[in-house]
This record gives sequence, structure tokens and C-alpha cells, in this order.
Amino acid sequence: MATQELTTRAQDEEAIRITIADVYSAWRDQDPDAFVAHYAERAVAFHPGSILPGRDAIRSAIAEGVKTHMKGTDALHEIDDVRFLGADAAYVISHQGVRYQGEQAPSPASRSRTTWVLSRGSDGWQVEGFHSLPETVD
Repeated sequence: MATQELTTRAQDEEAIRITIADVYSAWRDQDPDAFVAHYAERAVAFHPGSILPGRDAIRSAIAEGVKTHMKGTDALHEIDDVRFLGADAAYVISHQGVRYQGEQAPSPASRSRTTWVLSRGSDGWQVEGFHSLPETVD
């Protein structure tokens, strides 16, 4: 790869990391609108026991969640790998843990492995798909 291509790829990876960090910041702030700001209109989120088809469905679920089971929580995340699927698409592998009020760290039962599919749009990188799978707790 040429130096310019490597620089662009590094810039794209940083932009993707910022996009995902923004989603987690919105979770911490309990802000459903900011949470979906980087989601494509037709994004799909898969969680154990649910499929959320579209940004509006994802926003509705987050809005309900911050009133109930997500209230006062935040999630700590770490990106393990960013894989580019061409110039304008990426697949991200990460893991997260939900931290509840009063906890210093996420409990093992709250940890999950996550995957993201992002595409480059006119406004930068956006989430097209998200999948969360609980980690096995031994």
C-alpha cells in the first residue's frame, strides 16, 4: 500500500473508533437521539431476544431502556479489531460490559462480544448493523 493509502486507512479507522465512542457516550448521557445519531436509517440491531429493524426502532428501544433497565448505567467498551471491506465499509469486533450504578466495573454477567458493520456516508461513518452476544460466564 502507498503511504497515502495507509494514512487514509488510519484516518478512517480513527473516525470509526470515534463514531462508536460517540454511541457509548450517548448511552452514558442517557440520550436516545444522540445514541442513534450515527445509525443509518435502515440500520439493524440484534440483541439476545430482540431484533430492532431501523433507526427509529433502535431509538425507541433506547428511549424505553433509559427509563427502565438502562437507567443510570453506562457501558465500557473496547474495540478489538477494525477490518475494512473496501473503501467505504468496515466490520468491527469489540467487547463491552455494562456498569450499573454503584459498580466500579462491569460484572462478568454483563459482558458481551459485539460486532458492528459501518459504511461511509456523506456525513462520515455510520452504523449499518450491530450484534451483541453475551460472553460465556464460567
